[in-house]
Amino acid sequence: MKKTVLVTGASGFLGKPLTRRLEKDGWHVISARRCEGQPTEIGDWNTESGEIRLPDRPLDAVVNLAGRSITKFRWTSKEKERLYQSRVPTTAKLAEHLKSMDRIPKVWVGASGIGLYGDHGDQWIDEQSPMAASFMAGMARDWESAAEPLATAGSRLIILRFSMILGPYGGAWPVMKIPFQLGLGGVIGSGDQYWSWVHFDDVIRLIMQSLHDGRMEGPYNAASPNPLPNREFTAVIGRVLSRPTIIPLPSFAVNLLFGEMGRELFLSSQRCHSARLAESGFDFRFTDLEKALRSIN
Repeated sequence: MKKTVLVTGASGFLGKPLTRRLEKDGWHVISARRCEGQPTEIGDWNTESGEIRLPDRPLDAVVNLAGRSITKFRWTSKEKERLYQSRVPTTAKLAEHLKSMDRIPKVWVGASGIGLYGDHGDQWIDEQSPMAASFMAGMARDWESAAEPLATAGSRLIILRFSMILGPYGGAWPVMKIPFQLGLGGVIGSGDQYWSWVHFDDVIRLIMQSLHDGRMEGPYNAASPNPLPNREFTAVIGRVLSRPTIIPLPSFAVNLLFGEMGRELFLSSQRCHSARLAESGFDFRFTDLEKALRSIN
């Protein structure tokens, strides 16, 4: 009998290839979609009322990828509330619903982000590094905690703290490359801030390993072993796109254009080390940024 996995965010740029991979490997996939009205089909839940409708069959696993994109132009108070609501209360309600089932899922793989750590300059960050007091950190911390009822009930809980995910049809790359293609790309801020990244193929492989490897539990930094300062990151983009990288975006301009979002996403330095993934035996296939970008461009 096929194992059954519930995937939230299944229509997203990670959810689609993950669903294909799961089905190829013999899983029965249930896609749970967030909706604002009355749930009308199996796999829906109302993000306002918390009403959830799932098929009447036991779940072996859950992969929770749902959440509003953080790369809006600016984080207004209203936008920050939307970001938070799309992650924390929905995850908490889903976890409580699953906990009330006759048989709880054996494993939960949840998403989070390295924004949890804030700005650490050129210091290496691992899963034991202190958390920041920023908006991103608070949201990530609450998002991770929202699934804890399942862990206390006996589910194996895994949290993947994603760095910048690079993929051809979503994530950072399609938006990031536009100014470079127009000849407007350049160093952001001082250029010294470290940008950690991960190829989307490695993310899919990591999720699959998390589902199968019973030794994996707790938080893991999903970041390639070779983060780069923005200055070097920018030079690599220029080589891949064969475009100049001579127009800088100073820190004051980032603040003016993007506000808090720009400070947290573009100017913060996060030199991530995936210490616990190394211990688990996970092997990143994409460790060189230039090869990673050429594979998706």
